[in-house]
Amino acid sequence: MAKEKRTVDIHGKQYETVASRVERFRKEKDYGINTVLLQNDETLVVMKATIKDGDRIVACGHAEEKRASSQINRTSALENCETSAIGRALACLGYIGTEFASADEVAQAIHQQTRTETQPAYKNPELVQPPQPEQKPAQVDKNIISEPQRKRLYAIGKSNGWKDEEMKELVKTFGYEHSKDIKRDDYNKICEMLENGIPDVPSGEEPNHVEKFEKEMETATEKLTSKVTEPATTLETKALELKSKMFELTGGDAEFAWELNQMFKVDNVADLNGEQLAEFVTFLANRVIKLQKGE
Repeated sequence: MAKEKRTVDIHGKQYETVASRVERFRKEKDYGINTVLLQNDETLVVMKATIKDGDRIVACGHAEEKRASSQINRTSALENCETSAIGRALACLGYIGTEFASADEVAQAIHQQTRTETQPAYKNPELVQPPQPEQKPAQVDKNIISEPQRKRLYAIGKSNGWKDEEMKELVKTFGYEHSKDIKRDDYNKICEMLENGIPDVPSGEEPNHVEKFEKEMETATEKLTSKVTEPATTLETKALELKSKMFELTGGDAEFAWELNQMFKVDNVADLNGEQLAEFVTFLANRVIKLQKGE
C-alpha cells in the first residue's frame, strides 16, 4: 500500500513536502538525483539538482538562497538551497503538489512575508537601513561669494600674472584673511583689480583699501623728505615697519638688505645717520607702493 503524501497547510492550501515527493519518486522511478554547488560564499548559495535515467538527463532544477534573507538561511542556507533545488527538479519531472514550488520554499516565502508585515522595517537589516535623523541643510551666507566665484577670482589673477602671495595680499587689503570670506560687494572690485591692475583714484571719489594705503605712504614720504630732523629712533622704527611690509609682498628680506648695502654700504639701519635714514625710508615707502601696484 502506497504511503500517504505528507503535506503542510499554508494559508488554507495543502503543499506536499520535498521529502514526501522524494519518497514517492524513489518508489516509482529508478533514477538518480545529483546536486552540484554552483556558489557558496558569505552572502549567497546557488545549487543545481539533476535527475538522470542512466546518462540521460530527464529533469533539473536550480535554487538560490541569500544567507541574510531569513532566520533559517542564517544557519542552514546550504541545506535549504539543496532541498529547494531537488524540489524544483522533481516538479519538472511531474512530482508536484498544487504549486510548482517546494513546501519549504513556500513556507520560507510566507515566513518572510509575515516578518515584513509584523516587524518594524528598521529592525530588519535586509530590508532597509535604520531611519536617519533629518539633516538640516547648512545655513549659507548669501553675502559671501560662492566656490565657483572663488575659482573665477583665482583664474583671473593667474591669467593676468598675479602670484599666489600677491593675490593673498590684495585680499588682505580688503580686510579678509581668506578668499572664502570675501563678500559679494567687494568681489567685483577685487576681480577688476586682478584683471586691470590697481587703478589710480579719480578726483572726488572715495579710495579703496589699497589706494588708501598708497595715500598714507605718499604722505609719509612727503613728511620724511621735508623733515630730516625727525628723531633717528622714529625713522629706524618706520624703516623696520616698511621692511616687514616688503617681506609680506616679496616673501623675503633679500631686496631690503641688497638696497641698504648698495645705497650706503652698510648691513644694518642702525649704522645710518639721520639724513641717510630719511633717504632710505623714503625709498622703502616708494618701493612698497610699487609692489602694491604689482610693478
